Amino acid sequence: MKPIKLAALVIMILAFVATAFADDVQRINKDTLKADMGSYHIIDVRTGSDWKGSEFKIRGAVRLKGDIVDFTKNKGWAKDAKIVLYCA
Repeated sequence: MKPIKLAALVIMILAFVATAFADDVQRINKDTLKADMGSYHIIDVRTGSDWKGSEFKIRGAVRLKGDIVDFTKNKGWAKDAKIVLYCA
């Protein structure tokens, strides 16, 4: 199989898998988050340059550096903690 066809196949498979798991992720809108900020751990997952260049940041959010599982363990958060990830 040619490398381009193989790459296209891999991308299609990854896209399918990603969308299959996306249904399991709960979404929250900004009004709900604002109303109950104390119930959530808010993590900003933007890269350093995107984060530095943005004028929009959620007060109290922490920046993710590395793996999310290791990050939450290092923070000492409970396994069932409510975590909000945001990137914009």
